[in-house]
Amino acid sequence: YAALSYCWGTGTFSEDENELVEQGQTLKANLESRYQPFDTENLPGTVRDAIKITRRLSDPESGLELCLLWVDSLCIIQDDVQDKEVEIHHMQEVYGNAAVTICATMTTKATQPLLMPRLAWSKQVKPCRIDTSWLTVNPTAPAGLRSRTPLSLRAWTLQEEHLSPRLLFWGGQQFSWACGRGEYVEETSSNSVQPPTTHVRKFLAECRTSEPEELWRAWNAIVESYTARSLSNPADRFDALAGLATRYLAAISAYNEYMAGLWRATFAQDLLWHVSKASGPDVGCPGTAGAPSWSWVS
Repeated sequence: YAALSYCWGTGTFSEDENELVEQGQTLKANLESRYQPFDTENLPGTVRDAIKITRRLSDPESGLELCLLWVDSLCIIQDDVQDKEVEIHHMQEVYGNAAVTICATMTTKATQPLLMPRLAWSKQVKPCRIDTSWLTVNPTAPAGLRSRTPLSLRAWTLQEEHLSPRLLFWGGQQFSWACGRGEYVEETSSNSVQPPTTHVRKFLAECRTSEPEELWRAWNAIVESYTARSLSNPADRFDALAGLATRYLAAISAYNEYMAGLWRATFAQDLLWHVSKASGPDVGCPGTAGAPSWSWVS
């Protein structure tokens, strides 16, 4: 199966969009109908197009047969607090076991489509020589294409990216791919696979080792990236990191304990956290319920 990482949207939806939004959520009222086939064309644009991409990716002859797409708004009962609480703690399995995660990097709300006409790469760009110099397009590293996109600014999507073994990023005009063996950007002058550069791959690799110092550094990098992202609901600060904490704890459970964003084995060092710069609208907001004052989560 494939999984979807996207932005649902925090702003208001238009009247036409509201109908799509309702169709794009599994609620207690429509739960029974979800067990029957339904028209995917009535789903929000991002979800609808992710289904189309999943179908096109599926190629039994090459060994990749994707039968399902996991979407949180459809697979979790949105108005059931108990179901949400249970499913949130399964994010490690959901994204960690997906064959590929489709990342909608440029959409800001679920009603926006993924599949649109692409003009930027309609013609191939080839290097040309002018006197003694070469003129070509400077290839952008895959990580650079994804930085500061709407998806990269959302706290929930950090663990979705970190936990997934393979990532297919849709950036509006280009696809890019990342996995443990390398990264590739569609239609670049180099047209070659680059070594993996993101800390996503590093975290998964570190969790398969037994070096406490490297694991601790990997966790600190995660916290730094996580706290720079935005959350529409501050109460989600623990939940949006739960999958990564579970994966980290599994690697070091023999001698550690998770303590509100910090770890018992490195508790003294973890208490030395500080705010290096203002991170946006979350600064100055009320503390997260259940978070002690000594934790960065507060």
